[in-house]
Amino acid sequence: MAATVPGADQTSLDDVSVTFTSECPRCRREQPQRGFTSAALRGLLDIDFAIYAHCLHCDVQWPISAQDRVRVSKAVAGAPALGQAADGVSDSVACPQSADS
Repeated sequence: MAATVPGADQTSLDDVSVTFTSECPRCRREQPQRGFTSAALRGLLDIDFAIYAHCLHCDVQWPISAQDRVRVSKAVAGAPALGQAADGVSDSVACPQSADS
């Protein structure tokens, strides 16, 4: 099931901010990562460029794991439903939110 935002076409979704989580290697807490647009994440994934996460508590940065990259890739592609793995278990990737939501 592809995720959609009512009244939006794919080009407008490119500017939508996507939030995902990644585990901090120091404190082991899932840290929300904000500030990436769908288009920026797709671009980084397409060229296999590192996507860095940051822990505000520990003030450390790390490249996200291969598993996180797969979840982010599914989220920006819209398959399966955002924030939901194919097996029905949450994969901690948040649904993009439009500015007027």
